[in-house]
Amino acid sequence: MDETVDAFADLMSRVYRDDRRAVAELMALYEPDVHRTARALLGRDLRSWIDPTDLVQSVHLQLLRALKQKQIAISSPTHLRSYALTLLRHRFVEQWRRRRCQARYDESLTTAGGLTQGRSVAPLRQGDPLREAEYNDLVDHFLRKLGAEDRRIVAMRCEGYLIREIAAAMGIEPATLRMRISRLRKRLRSDEPADARD
Repeated sequence: MDETVDAFADLMSRVYRDDRRAVAELMALYEPDVHRTARALLGRDLRSWIDPTDLVQSVHLQLLRALKQKQIAISSPTHLRSYALTLLRHRFVEQWRRRRCQARYDESLTTAGGLTQGRSVAPLRQGDPLREAEYNDLVDHFLRKLGAEDRRIVAMRCEGYLIREIAAAMGIEPATLRMRISRLRKRLRSDEPADARD
C-alpha cells in the first residue's frame, strides 16, 4: 500500500515539473473511465452533436491547467478519477445548455422570430449551413449593439443559467434582472434585421 502511495506521489511530483511522460501516465490512469462515462452520458442520440473524445480532451485540458496553477492537490488515483469525472459532468452540462439555447433560438427563427421565453427544445436541422450562417449572423448583429453587461446576460442565458444565478453573479435583484431581460428582448426584436423576420 505504501509503495502505491509513494509511486503516485512520485508521479505527481514529476507532473508538477512538466515531465511529459509523467503527464501521459497520469492521463492513462483516468482516461478510460472518463471516455466510458462520456459515451454513457451522451448515448447514441447526443453523439451526433458532441464527440465523446472532445469531452475527454476538455477534461485533460482543465485538469492539467488546474494542476499547473496549483488549484488542486490530487492525493491518489481514486481521487484523480473522481475529480476527472466531476470535470466531465460539468463540461457535459455546459455543452448541453449551449445546445439547448441554440435549439430554442433556432425554433424562434422558424416560428415567431426573436428570442423565445419557453423551455421547450426543438431539434436543430443537422448539416444546414444556410441556417447556421443565419443564426451566427443574427447573433453577431445583436451582440454588436449590446454593452458589456447585456452581452454577459445574453451569454449566461444562452448557457442555461437561471435568473437567480445570473442575478447573484451580477449583484442585482432577480426582479430587476427580469425587467432588464424583458426590455432586452424587446430591443433585440426591434433591432432584428428585416430579412430574418420573413
